[in-house]
Amino acid sequence: MAMYAKHKTDNYSRWRISTRPHDASEWEPEQHFDWTELADGRGATYSNLHHLREEDRVYNFVRAINDDPTLMISDDHGSTWTFGGKLFTRPKIGYVNGYTRYVGNGTDRIDLITTDHHPRDFNNSIYHGYLQNDALHDAAGNVVSKPLTGSAGINQSVLTTVFEAGTTLDGDVLTHGWTTDLRRQGNQLAAIVTCRANDVNGPLQREQMLDVDDHRLLYARFDGAGWELHPLAIAGPGLLPHEQDYTGLGAVDPNDLDRVYISTPVDPGTGATTPHYEIYRGTTADSGASWTWEAITEGSTVDNLRPMVVPGDPSVHALCWFRGSMTSSQAYQTEIMALISSPRG
Repeated sequence: MAMYAKHKTDNYSRWRISTRPHDASEWEPEQHFDWTELADGRGATYSNLHHLREEDRVYNFVRAINDDPTLMISDDHGSTWTFGGKLFTRPKIGYVNGYTRYVGNGTDRIDLITTDHHPRDFNNSIYHGYLQNDALHDAAGNVVSKPLTGSAGINQSVLTTVFEAGTTLDGDVLTHGWTTDLRRQGNQLAAIVTCRANDVNGPLQREQMLDVDDHRLLYARFDGAGWELHPLAIAGPGLLPHEQDYTGLGAVDPNDLDRVYISTPVDPGTGATTPHYEIYRGTTADSGASWTWEAITEGSTVDNLRPMVVPGDPSVHALCWFRGSMTSSQAYQTEIMALISSPRG
């Protein structure tokens, strides 16, 4: 099954189901879920599909209805969908109410990390919780919302804080967090988040042109009991003039939480600035407290952005990213790159 949506330019979540299981060569006709009445015609976007075997239920997490994280639910393997309620809600500030990343264990639990709002509009902290047994829990297992199905949504700040705005690490004051990636192995989780370092723009910025010249990538690790937050790398200045919180981003290897890939114009091994964003692989032997680095790309004539390690088959390691020129999230001349190797390659 493939689920997809436009970027708030209409009110539909669309899906298609393959004619044969595990065969992407032929698909049934497109179907759609109409959010118009639920969202007052204000659009919907994003699709995040997760199946839990114990429930035999598929969840799709969508941004809709006040731009909150909302639920679609299917109990027939995606043939039909119903509205499942909201995860979070709060008075809307600026563009959106929370950027959320999800990871499921495939059996009975879906973990998530989320922000308050868009970092352009709000000095975000980042929070962690999980869905299990029709309830939303904080990281310690305390139920903060039940039943989940049909919920009107709660304020995400009641979840466990992973990154608190204003945190100081290595002498730098870190603000305006943004979620980037979340992966799990067993009962452990690893996340990459971005933030501003020593920002001087002030708290009220929606009507201002920003000049954010120092972003950081952070690595957070959950051992089943609590979170530890560590500096990962310098991420450089804002990627685009009108999107000063955009960075080259990063990814955790879904099959090895001790390995990450990042995009940055600053070599994390030497601290040297490079003419373009390059991709680097980082490995840690102490759960993120220290890192060793290896360049995946170097001497590039264009930017290399948004690395991602494709999940699914642990026998194949597939690192993807895109390279080229980008002037906005909707305007780009790029190509997708893939580096496929053995799991430890």
